[in-house]
Amino acid sequence: MQLCKSTMLEGLLAFLLGVAPACAAPVLVDYQSITPKSLEDFESYAPGDLPSGALFDGFSFSATAPLISATETVCRSAGLCLTADDLLGDKVRVFSGFKPGTKAFGAELSWVNPQQQSTLQVIVEGKKETQLFGEFGPAADLVSALGFFDQSGLKSVTFIIGDLPGPFATNYGFDNVITAVRPVGPTPVPLASAFGPAGVSLAGLGLAALARKRKSGAVRRRSKRS
Repeated sequence: MQLCKSTMLEGLLAFLLGVAPACAAPVLVDYQSITPKSLEDFESYAPGDLPSGALFDGFSFSATAPLISATETVCRSAGLCLTADDLLGDKVRVFSGFKPGTKAFGAELSWVNPQQQSTLQVIVEGKKETQLFGEFGPAADLVSALGFFDQSGLKSVTFIIGDLPGPFATNYGFDNVITAVRPVGPTPVPLASAFGPAGVSLAGLGLAALARKRKSGAVRRRSKRS
């Protein structure tokens, strides 16, 4: 499986002409545009440690010391979130084990430190190609949301800190993780919203830290187990 890369100019031309990039690969999409087949808000789990490779609704999660957290500085919400107990957050965190036919993945991200300068890189492995995205950082309110889509199907989504400027803690958490087998019209993120080094391939669709989608009444709320 090859890592698909193209220049920003090649991607821009493909986007403006409305054609697929030379190397078909996973793309960044608006989290809000994905119609979920599965949604995991982690509210049915007790806070605490998890085994690596823990199974959830629609995916598995592997990391160094994964856990369900109720800490507001990690989750940035009134509920629970998924994270890992590595202080710098610099170990890989992998979502995989998707149901057959899964084409879209999305997650809300929350960041620990208001002075955090680190950025995330995301490696999205599709059935045919693998694409590297970077560099995502926290929004002003320390939350963001990301979505990815691959017409051929997704195999895994890996998050890793792209830099460690220190000395601030850089941990982050995931919430409202969604997957979709047949997403309805995923909307590519325009190149105009892209940021990060030009050497990173975005297949002409850019990358961005997207607006927060807080837990709403539509998200199921279940009693926490002690």
